[in-house]
Amino acid sequence: MSNRVKLKKSQLDYFRKLARKSDKEIMAYLVGEVKAKDLIVIDSFEYTKDYHTQTEQQVSWYVTEYNKVRERAEERGKSVIGYIHTHPQWDAVMSPVDYEGCVRDMHPLCGITSVNKGKTRTRFWVMDSSLPCDVIYVEEKRSSKTKRSGPEAAEAGQDQGL
Repeated sequence: MSNRVKLKKSQLDYFRKLARKSDKEIMAYLVGEVKAKDLIVIDSFEYTKDYHTQTEQQVSWYVTEYNKVRERAEERGKSVIGYIHTHPQWDAVMSPVDYEGCVRDMHPLCGITSVNKGKTRTRFWVMDSSLPCDVIYVEEKRSSKTKRSGPEAAEAGQDQGL
């Protein structure tokens, strides 16, 4: 059985948009919960306005900023389940440094988005598997005016009831 990650496509699309605009690594913490041994649900991507370190090969937050995200997550009954960051001009593969960071910080999930010539590729890993997770997009609530149904919804990728 493969590991699965559930998230809203719009949240990942926004992260990818930010990634395409930066020639340095960017990072967001992932807030959500581990629902089962093989299923992690991401509720939100949390961003900082000011990085502690940000280069083409490294990115990190200030501890105080991370603690604020952790506290807000706990207030909602959630937790910081991992992070996602970019690899500008490199593939979306977990490096030894990425793996060590997740293990050290006890995050079960690591996401990596590669950016090459304006194109992005994102993969997620859990710490006990060398294989990337399957990504499941959660249907987002839409107003009744824009909600599609039937074949039109299937073509638009909205027919994934979760």
